Amino acid sequence: MGPHQALQNTAKSSSLWRDRRLWILIGVAALLRLAIGVDLWLHDPTTRALLSDSSYYYQWAGALSGGADFAFENPGQPFWMPPLYPYLLSVLFPSIKGMLFAQGVVGLGTLALLVRFSERLLATALSPESTRRVALAAGALWTLYAPVIYFENRLLGVTVALFLATLTLDLLLGLLRRPALRLAVIAGVTCGLLALIRPNTLLSIPAVAIAMYVATRTNLPTARPRLALVASFCAAALLTLAPALAKNHAAEGEWIPLTANSGVNFYFGNNPEAHGTFHAPGPEWGAIEAQRSTSIRLAEAALGRKLTHGEASDYWYDQAFEWLASNPVNAAQVVALKLADSLSSTEFGIQYNLRASREVAPTLWSAPLPFGLLLFLAALGIVRIRATQSEFKAEGLLLGSWLAAGLLGALLFFTYSRFRLPLLPTLFPLAGLGAMALFGAHKPKPKALALSALLLVQSLIPFEGTYTDHLRSHAFVDMAHAVEANAIARRETDSDKVRAEASALLMRALAITPGNKPALVMLARLLSHSDPTAALDAIERAALLPITYPLADYWLARLLIETPLPDRSDKQRAVQIAQNWLLQNGQDHDLAGDFQQLIQWAQ
Repeated sequence: MGPHQALQNTAKSSSLWRDRRLWILIGVAALLRLAIGVDLWLHDPTTRALLSDSSYYYQWAGALSGGADFAFENPGQPFWMPPLYPYLLSVLFPSIKGMLFAQGVVGLGTLALLVRFSERLLATALSPESTRRVALAAGALWTLYAPVIYFENRLLGVTVALFLATLTLDLLLGLLRRPALRLAVIAGVTCGLLALIRPNTLLSIPAVAIAMYVATRTNLPTARPRLALVASFCAAALLTLAPALAKNHAAEGEWIPLTANSGVNFYFGNNPEAHGTFHAPGPEWGAIEAQRSTSIRLAEAALGRKLTHGEASDYWYDQAFEWLASNPVNAAQVVALKLADSLSSTEFGIQYNLRASREVAPTLWSAPLPFGLLLFLAALGIVRIRATQSEFKAEGLLLGSWLAAGLLGALLFFTYSRFRLPLLPTLFPLAGLGAMALFGAHKPKPKALALSALLLVQSLIPFEGTYTDHLRSHAFVDMAHAVEANAIARRETDSDKVRAEASALLMRALAITPGNKPALVMLARLLSHSDPTAALDAIERAALLPITYPLADYWLARLLIETPLPDRSDKQRAVQIAQNWLLQNGQDHDLAGDFQQLIQWAQ
C-alpha cells in the first residue's frame, strides 16, 4: 500500500475527532491526571516547594513577569539554562497550581496528537479500522506510562517538549507524504522551539534533515526540490534559534549553541566518577544556582586566568575528552552503561524520582507501564509491520533518525527519565501495534516473542547497582527540605510537627542508604531541638563518612558548641574543626563567614 492509498484510506475512515472512543480515552486520562495531581500536591512536598531546576525556572519566570533581571540569567550573560520554558511560565506567574493545571491540559493535547500521529503513521500498513484501533491502543499505553503524567506535575519543560516533539513528528510525516515548503518551514520552527526547551534534542535537526532528503525520493525524484525542502527546514529551525544565539553572542562575543552549560554537562557524563545517568563529581556542583559560577571559578583556578563562558565550557570539554582519550576501556564501559540506562525500566532522577514519589503518592501506580514493556511491544510492532510487506521505508527513516539522534545525545552526555521522554512518541505507535498483534488473530511467532522479550529482560537488569538506591534516598532528603520550605511559606518555621514530618522522611532516606551524609546532617540539625544526644550521634556518624560535604563540618562544630550536654560539649574541638576547614577551603568560599562566626562563638 503506497502513501497516496494510505491518505485515501485515512480520508475514507470516520474522522478521529468524531470517534467516541478517543473522547472516552481523553476523559479517562483527565480523571487519572486529576487523581494523581491531587495526590502529589497533598503528599509529595516537592510538588509545592520547588527545588533545583523547577525553582530556577520559577524564579526566572517571576523575574520576566516583573520586567526585572533574573540573578542567574540576565542580559549580560549567555543563557545557562534553556530559555523558552520560563518565558511560557511567566504568563501564569505566580500561580503554581495554574501552571500545573496548564501543563495537564497540554498533556491531554499531546495525547490526542499522539493518537492522530499513530493513525497517520500506520496508514500504509493497515486497514483504516485496524489503524484506528492501534492508534487508540497507543494512546492508552501513553496514558499508562507514569513519567508522562508525573512530569506534568513538575515545573520542568518536559510537558511542552513532549507536545512539540509529537507535533514535529506529525508535521514531518505529512511532509514525507506530500512534500511542501510550507510544511518544511513549520516543522523547522517547531523543531527549533523544541530545542529551546530541551537542548538535548538539537541533534534531531540534522538527523531529520538527512532523513528528509533520503525519504522524499519517491515523491521528488530529482535532488533540487529535495534540497529545497531540507534547506527550508534547516533555515526555519536556525531562525527560531537565532534570538538565543544572538543573545549569547551579544553577552561575550562568542557563538554559544543555546546554553553555556554544555561543556559542564559533557564533563558530568565523561569523567572518572561518571555513571550512565547524572552524577555530580563533587558537592560543589549540587546547587543548580551555583553551577555557572562554580564552572567558571574551577576552570579559572585550573588555567590561572580569567575566562569567558565559552572558554570555561571549552575547558570542561577538554577535560572530558582528555579522560576519554586516556582511559579508553573505562570510557567504553561508561558508554555501554549509558546505553543500558537509556533502555532501562528504571526512571532515573534525583529531585524528580518517580519511585520515591510513588511511595508517598501511590496513585502514580495507576499508570504502571514499565519502559521495558514498551520496548517489548514496540519490537513486536516492528515485526508486525515487516509481516505486512508494506511500504514503510520513509516512515521508518523518520522514526529511526529521531531515535538515533536522541540516543546519540544520551551516549555523548548522560540519560535521565525526563531527557528520553521526547524520543518516545516514535515508540508508542509501534507499541500499540505490538499490543494489538499480541492479542489479535495474527499472533507473533515464538522467535519474534523471544527476541522482543530480551529487550524487556535487559531493561530490568540493575546495571547501576546500588546507585539507584542512592538516587531514591536523595529524593527523600529533598522531600524533607521541601517540608521545611512549605513550612516557611506558611510561617511555621519552628513547629514540632514540621520537624517530625521532615525527620520521618530523612529516616526513610537513611533506611535506604545508611551512609547518606546530607540526610544525617539534616537529621542532626532537626534533632538538636528535641534530642541533643541523638543529634550529636547523627552528626558524628556523618563526620566519619569519607564524603566531602561542608555542612557536615559546620554542624559538627556548631553542635559541639551549642549542645546543652556538659559531657558532649567541646568548644576547643569545634574551633579546630572550623580552623582546619578554613585552611583547606579558603576565605572566599560561600561558607567561610559561617565558620568564622563559629570560631567567634566558641571563644
